[in-house]
Amino acid sequence: MSSDTVFLIVEASAALLLAALAVVTVAVFLYAYMRCRQLLFLVLCVGSIVSAFGGLYIAGICYQALTHVRLLPASVMYVIGWADVVVIPIGGVISFIGSVLLVRSFLRLYSQAGDLTKRSSQPLPGEQISA
Repeated sequence: MSSDTVFLIVEASAALLLAALAVVTVAVFLYAYMRCRQLLFLVLCVGSIVSAFGGLYIAGICYQALTHVRLLPASVMYVIGWADVVVIPIGGVISFIGSVLLVRSFLRLYSQAGDLTKRSSQPLPGEQISA
């Protein structure tokens, strides 16, 4: 087996793994959205869908290079290729924004929980402190 063949097999496998994991994260983000109705989970879901699209496209290109079998007509692959060039960076930015919003939301909840624990250790007004 030539090094090019090994490279394409590894690349196709990695791209398929990326696509499969992206589909799983889409399901997780949709479940999270259904539970709490926060828009940031839909933002993360869109980023994961774009990542899955990119992984499938790369796997398809590697498969075509390995087998010399066309999955789709050349004109369709040309359009999908340009969509990949435009959409993948946009999806990366969307995923980054969603991740920042997720961290912000988590830190807000964490600070609220910290305030609650501080309040629970302080006596209520009119309450006697026992020593």
